[in-house]
Amino acid sequence: MSYKIAIPSLKRSKPLQNLTYALLKKHNIDLSNVYIFVIDSEYELYKECFPESKIVIGRFGAKNNKNYIQDYFKQGEYIIQLDDDIKDLFLVDSDTQKLEPIEDLEKFIFNSLSAIDAYKCNVLGVYPIKNGLFMLNNKETISSNLNYLCGACLIYLNNNRPVRSVNLVEDYEYSLLSFLQDGKVLRNNRVCVEANQYTLAGGLQYNNNRNKDNKHAEIMKLKNKYPDYIALVKKHNGQPDIKFKSPSTPPKKILRKKKVTIAEPEPSKDLSYLVGINNVLHTYYTGDTTLPSIFNKCLNSWLKLEYKVVIHTNININDLPKEVVIQAVTVDTELLPAQQADLVRFKYLSENAGASWIDFDIFLVRRIPDDINNIISSEQPNRKGGYKSEKTDTPNIGFLRLEDNQIFKMTLNKCYKAKVNKVTCYMNVFLKLISKCYHEDKVVSWRSFCPLDWSNLKESFTTNKFVSKYGKELISVEEIKNNEEIYGVHLWNSFIQKHKLTNYKDSSFMDLLFT
Repeated sequence: MSYKIAIPSLKRSKPLQNLTYALLKKHNIDLSNVYIFVIDSEYELYKECFPESKIVIGRFGAKNNKNYIQDYFKQGEYIIQLDDDIKDLFLVDSDTQKLEPIEDLEKFIFNSLSAIDAYKCNVLGVYPIKNGLFMLNNKETISSNLNYLCGACLIYLNNNRPVRSVNLVEDYEYSLLSFLQDGKVLRNNRVCVEANQYTLAGGLQYNNNRNKDNKHAEIMKLKNKYPDYIALVKKHNGQPDIKFKSPSTPPKKILRKKKVTIAEPEPSKDLSYLVGINNVLHTYYTGDTTLPSIFNKCLNSWLKLEYKVVIHTNININDLPKEVVIQAVTVDTELLPAQQADLVRFKYLSENAGASWIDFDIFLVRRIPDDINNIISSEQPNRKGGYKSEKTDTPNIGFLRLEDNQIFKMTLNKCYKAKVNKVTCYMNVFLKLISKCYHEDKVVSWRSFCPLDWSNLKESFTTNKFVSKYGKELISVEEIKNNEEIYGVHLWNSFIQKHKLTNYKDSSFMDLLFT
């Protein structure tokens, strides 16, 4: 999923370099994707200071410039709006209440975009006070009721966003108007921002007549317009402030306009309705019009377990069982078959949340539990040698089933961009996004689908007695057939083709598996 970073700035070119811009650099954010909105008299100065980013002549004043940002970007784009004086974003530890700087800013951004999509909302903010105890007093990590979203960090879908009418309390107004428009606003109560908005020169402090009387006047303007939602309160220092009230009745969506959606490719035909989404297995095949023997073995194992099977393919396949449904697809024949399979896979899953996709070379020994709605398969990592790993599992894409399909949309977008760079393995694009989308907990044990390691594939055609390679654990056919947590066996067709393996011997691993 792509996004743009928008930074309104006024007379703060140097502070911006040392604060927000330095933060983006620290997290290796693409600076060419950063848009800095300035007044015309400062355009050349900012252009000289930030040659890697786009400098846009915006409007004078907080409300005017932020309204202009929404007008500048296209409807349906995701915008990360940041103030120019951010020191850092912090995450609170739920056990110690300590605040630590966010380790991966882009991971936080992708997670926020996923939340916006999952909650069917348009805006997400962060906790407005840097206080771990206060943050943890909120039971919900992400709340969706009427809450104050501080303007220092806003993440939103540019979908007919509300227009600000005040300067000094514009973030309160924006929070309320977003709530009235969408029926909810999202706030991550475990993340806060530290900024210098009231101590640095320039910015909100420059020629904005910020004083008690003017702030009181703006609050009263909002209170008179929205009496059910706005209460005037005073801080200990006598400054007027806003407190949101909880209305007894749900808000009327008085500002709702026609929803704008992001343009996506024409969706594939959804076939999951045939017998229930978790009872349908989707796969891809291209090659000879007659299925190789190993694929027939796997296909028959699925049908024997009473799965409905949908084969996505760009060819005519001979002699298929009548229970199998064919979904015709168009692929780029200049790509490798594995690349074709990955793009077809990610496209279908991006359009059909919760669908199950399986590699054609996975032989199932039992049904995959219907009540497990999130699965990313894995294989056993090397325990010894130059590529040894301390990880318990190495995720792969042999079997995929996820309720949240946002990661597939993000993967597909990156794959399309990567084609020009001749990236040969699109699987790696998906794997790199697993942690960014907080899907590590959906990776199942390598035993579930890869109890036969690729390093022992060749021997599996001749014997059932293996020697451990790279320090990996060995699992017998007997255990595979009796262990309820093992669902299938990935047969590594690429290695079968590489070693030209065709016939397996009696009492070999393959023979015992298939009988």
